Amino acid sequence: MEVEGTVFEEDQDIQDWVLIERKFDKDEILQALQSSNGDKALGQDEFTMGFLKKCWRVVVLDVMAVFEEFHDFCTFEKSLNATFLALIPKKQNARNIKDFRPIGLIGSIYKLVSKVLTNRLKTVMENLISESQNAFVGGRQILDSVLVTNESLHSRIKSGIQGIIYPQQLMYIRLVLTYFEAMTGLQVNMSNSEMVPVGVVPNLSVLADIMCCSIVKWLWRFGPQLSLWRRAIALKYGTLSGGWITRSTQGAHGCGLWRSISSGWSDFVQYVEFEVGVGDHIRFWDDIWCGNRPLKDVFPDLYSISSNRQANIVAFLNHPASGSRPEWNVTFSRNFNDWEVEGVASFIEFIHSHTNFKVGGDGLWWRLKGNGLFDIKLFYNALRDFHPVNFPWKAIWGAHTPRRVSFFAWVATWGLILTEDHLKRRGFQLVGWCSMCRCDGETISHLLLHCEVAYGSWTFVFWTFGILWVLPGCVLDLFFGWHNWLGKNQSKIWNLVPSCLFWTLWQERNNRIFENVERIDSQLYELFSNTLYDWAIAWGYSSSTSVISFLESLHLT
Repeated sequence: MEVEGTVFEEDQDIQDWVLIERKFDKDEILQALQSSNGDKALGQDEFTMGFLKKCWRVVVLDVMAVFEEFHDFCTFEKSLNATFLALIPKKQNARNIKDFRPIGLIGSIYKLVSKVLTNRLKTVMENLISESQNAFVGGRQILDSVLVTNESLHSRIKSGIQGIIYPQQLMYIRLVLTYFEAMTGLQVNMSNSEMVPVGVVPNLSVLADIMCCSIVKWLWRFGPQLSLWRRAIALKYGTLSGGWITRSTQGAHGCGLWRSISSGWSDFVQYVEFEVGVGDHIRFWDDIWCGNRPLKDVFPDLYSISSNRQANIVAFLNHPASGSRPEWNVTFSRNFNDWEVEGVASFIEFIHSHTNFKVGGDGLWWRLKGNGLFDIKLFYNALRDFHPVNFPWKAIWGAHTPRRVSFFAWVATWGLILTEDHLKRRGFQLVGWCSMCRCDGETISHLLLHCEVAYGSWTFVFWTFGILWVLPGCVLDLFFGWHNWLGKNQSKIWNLVPSCLFWTLWQERNNRIFENVERIDSQLYELFSNTLYDWAIAWGYSSSTSVISFLESLHLT
């Protein structure tokens, strides 16, 4: 179809064209004005948006005249777009250009025109932009493409089928970025980098944005929608529970991104209710849609005789006439006994009180917030209160060891370093022995605590301090019992010992496996002593002039 010289292939294109080309009306302009911030920097006309809001009845005719001229002639006075840049200092005694924040002093009328045009484009942007483009469109995120790419590569690698990932294009992009960096000298701005604290963080939502760790929100966004990333995930894993989550992503090989995200569903669903619309994606008996519990838990006897326990709500609804309330038609596999009639009556009364369904499709309601919208901070607080985590983080991160050593100790405490037993669970075929003692299988507790070599190293430590100690069963218990054992003011060097010895044993283990180099026990003790001495001197914990005098100063008796 051709309209005013433009050819349209679909009716939707004509509707979009009409929405864009229609004349500006007063309500549309007023809505854009009310949604604007009124106290932004004023332009050369010396008026803010707040002035237009307060004096709308006075200036409405003049504003409408500007919009009518813009619509008819597709242009406006150049002075409306004239602007200056003002530099606002970020700190006192600002000298460098980077110490200033640029503010554009553009006129309020031009801001209003831009706002109205933006609101119009929002209504048609989804049809104009391809669904594979995830930026600048409401409801889409750039990270959607990251998820789809990660899962696609994971599936290809896991299947073993050869494929092409366009290496020439990737190399070209890398060269362009390299040349750009070399020519401009741009690099990471360390003055704007963030220091992320360890432990309880007050501004959790800010930290979540910095760390990009709001991954649980993907579960909130999944739902029965039609976005590209959702279809890709559903096609790969399949769906359960009316399309609200995928099937379990089990398997030893690979680590798809969605596998980590979906693992939080059991915690997430505890704080979710279902909003019934059509009812075709909510299970009548199993999902929480009326009250705080599923119907199968509230009426277990009736659930046991239901003729269709997996049915969605829509299967039990009758819509007699347009505009009237729906009626229930729940079916059972047998007639009711006399003693069951009272329970059936309360069941019917209960479900009849929950027929005020919303218009449109089914949705989720976040129970922790009044408006029903998901909030990552509230979810974190709920999980922390519901699943209190007792972890010796002060013993690890507060011991003033090098960062990579602290990180290794932290991973070892969680039981996640790649010892032989972990590698076997990932499908690797390995010899079932410890590379240190060549006897038992290599686990984290065995390698760092109970191995013959590790036990000898711990015996040397206890002999150095002149104490007797019984080693616990795991690394976690060791840190719990070790931290500040000599008192808060006398345990600075003492707190360094576990991480230092763990790091020494791990280095020796890797040297034996990958370099085929092995130290004898005395050399291992010497390496540990030298490392502990260097750390203590670096932090000012000791004034000893030699390793021997340092070890002698550690003896408690």
